[in-house]
Amino acid sequence: MAYDAAGVRALVSELQSLEPSAVSLPVVVVNPRQVRDFAKATGRLAKTDVLDAQMLAHFAEAVRPAVRPCPTPMPTNSTP
Repeated sequence: MAYDAAGVRALVSELQSLEPSAVSLPVVVVNPRQVRDFAKATGRLAKTDVLDAQMLAHFAEAVRPAVRPCPTPMPTNSTP
């Protein structure tokens, strides 16, 4: 798929057709440099989507970064 408006619409449509139900999965935000340094330390210098996904999983398993709850949305200020 192309990374343009039509490609994004096609991807959203495809993902919606899968009816994802992983709403309650934990989310962790980490510094990409930390993960890259971890990859280098383990001898993984190549970068592909598959290798990146494997490295992220390995990093999460080895480091066990803290899971933080998503912040509640900030209320929007309405003009009085």
